[in-house]
Amino acid sequence: MRKLRSKLLVITLIITALPLLIFGVVLFESQRSEMESQLEGSLFSLSNNLSLTMESVLSERMNDLDMMTMNPVLQDENAEPSDIRNELEQMVDAESLYMGIVYIDTNGDIVTSTRDEVIGKNVSDRVWYQKAREGNPTLEEAFIDPILKQPIIPLAGPVENDAGNVMAVISPSINENALWEVLWQRLNKMGEHERFSGQAFVVNNEGEYIAYPNSGYVLEESFLEEQGMEENSIEELIAGKEDQLIEHGNDVSVVTPVENVGSLANEWYVGYTVPKSGFYANLRQLVYSYLFVFSIVLIITVFAVFKLSKYIVHPVERLAEATSRFAIGKKVFPLQTNAYEEVDVLTKTFNHMSEQLEERERGHRQSTMILETTDNGVIAVSRDFTNITTFNAMCEKLFGIDRKEALGHSVQQVMEKSEDFRMFAREIEAHRLNDMQLEMKEIEAPINGKKRTFLVNMTILPPMDARESSEGIVLIFNDITEKKDMENELVRSEKLKMVGQLSAGFAHEIRNPLTTIKGFVQLFRQSAKKEKDIQHYDLVLNEIDRMNSIVEDLLGLARPTSSGDEDGIQVNSLLEELLELYSQQAVKNKTFIYTNFDDLPEIIGDRKKLSQVFVNLIKNGLEAMPEGGVLRVETSMHWTEEPYYEVKIKDTGSGMSEEQLQKIGNPFYTTKSNGTGLGLMTVFQIVEDFKGTLEVDSAPGNGTEFNVRLPAHLAGETMSSDSQNAN
Repeated sequence: MRKLRSKLLVITLIITALPLLIFGVVLFESQRSEMESQLEGSLFSLSNNLSLTMESVLSERMNDLDMMTMNPVLQDENAEPSDIRNELEQMVDAESLYMGIVYIDTNGDIVTSTRDEVIGKNVSDRVWYQKAREGNPTLEEAFIDPILKQPIIPLAGPVENDAGNVMAVISPSINENALWEVLWQRLNKMGEHERFSGQAFVVNNEGEYIAYPNSGYVLEESFLEEQGMEENSIEELIAGKEDQLIEHGNDVSVVTPVENVGSLANEWYVGYTVPKSGFYANLRQLVYSYLFVFSIVLIITVFAVFKLSKYIVHPVERLAEATSRFAIGKKVFPLQTNAYEEVDVLTKTFNHMSEQLEERERGHRQSTMILETTDNGVIAVSRDFTNITTFNAMCEKLFGIDRKEALGHSVQQVMEKSEDFRMFAREIEAHRLNDMQLEMKEIEAPINGKKRTFLVNMTILPPMDARESSEGIVLIFNDITEKKDMENELVRSEKLKMVGQLSAGFAHEIRNPLTTIKGFVQLFRQSAKKEKDIQHYDLVLNEIDRMNSIVEDLLGLARPTSSGDEDGIQVNSLLEELLELYSQQAVKNKTFIYTNFDDLPEIIGDRKKLSQVFVNLIKNGLEAMPEGGVLRVETSMHWTEEPYYEVKIKDTGSGMSEEQLQKIGNPFYTTKSNGTGLGLMTVFQIVEDFKGTLEVDSAPGNGTEFNVRLPAHLAGETMSSDSQNAN
């Protein structure tokens, strides 16, 4: 594994570091070119904005000049020099760019000015004066004024009288320091100078500074000479270099021409110079960033390789270990599929395989548990009955033979070992059909010397493998002897009920005439005088009493009697058995039986008497729905101060009226055409014997509900005392 990890380290470093280096170089060159273009564009944009600013400033000054020449005081030929000076001073105060204004007459003499040292001087030889004297407003080249001994930028404009004749010339002077401050304010507004930390300036075509942060440079220094450039003019310098930087020494500059305003003899240019160190600072920062990122990535890569080797090798080791454990039968938990795809495929396959095997084993255990705990007997054999493959616990208990003596043996061999199994197998063979299918059918076989009834179903099992040619047979049977006995008991009870009905009818018809006869015989006896006649009447009365006793016996056939047997009764189980007996009748009547049983403790009492109660109620409910419906049977336990059971039996029949509800339970009252009125009377009597209550809730069209409540803690007492009374 160490060798594999070493190889992974070397290979991963090569395939990671080399492409990363190439990618970094290409990306750096791309970004460097893009960044230089952006920086150059920013410088050119800055220079263009400064150029527009300068054009705007000069144009505004020319407009100011026009406004000054139209001043009414200046146009007044009779105005006093002091008045004119006041106007000129107001103009200087209104605009900080002006360092002074002079008022010149037609002879070229300065009549008045905002500065006293120039008053009386003659400027008739100045070009700007001559142009203005001829009626042309002008902006001239900057020059060092011999009087003021400092650089100025002159403006000159004619002042005309009402007749339109030039009567004077007005000349404002622009301060070059104030002009540079205007440019600097513009830079502050744009914020670009903070990015480049350079210097703005204005030069003429010969390269002489017109506006510069250091006022000593104006008209004294040349941009071209200062940078050691061989070109004779700025025009030659920028010729063919559009959108390109001017690199000179340690600086980078860009210059932009200013649109000619006024009558300038030379072009003006606005420029901006930045140190190369500042201009390329971002590029150096980019280089440092790439070196830092590359170093971090390289360190991370080395660290990641060790993790990667573990990531690659560990899942393989884990899968190998799990396979080894599974191979020797140890418990293996599902492996996580969080590795790379190939191992994940193997892991998923392994997990799926182990889950299938465990699920198959779990299903086998569950099937075995079901087979062992079910009340049904299950036997599986080969189709030719030569080999028994399944023999569950119920079969062991029923036939008295251990499964070890049955599994793997033929049916004939097991028949020889168990007489009970032999009798059972003969009955199965006798009822088996030609197509090997035995539908649900009842058979009887003697088991342990007692005849028992079984409900048997035989099914042919399909082959589990296409390569198998033989099919198995599974035999499922259920001992329904007790249910059959109960069903027979129910039939017998019905017969007794019919006899009771007939007896009650005869007794009722006989009892009334006997009462009448007895009454008249008693009257005759009282009027008899002869002893012999009295003896005869006594004899007749005795015979009448004997006949009444016989009538009482006949009526007793319709009354519930206790069998004297007390045992534990599971009410839910009792109801299930009774409902099973009436299930066929329910199906025949298209009636659905719904049950909802609560967990109930066992009750001690006479099972047959309690069965008679539920039989009557269930039968009445089914008979109340000849066209079909729903019969609901529900049980619940109420743990109050006096706990009691509650059994509700409700049908969806036609229901009963209030008058019928009042009469229900009366002897011989019935709503049936063939009823005797003794059934519900018996139910009420039994419930009363149990010290319980029977409530009936019904309404026409809403069906009928019988609610039987039996006290839980008195049930045993009640049945015991009743049993003693019966004895």
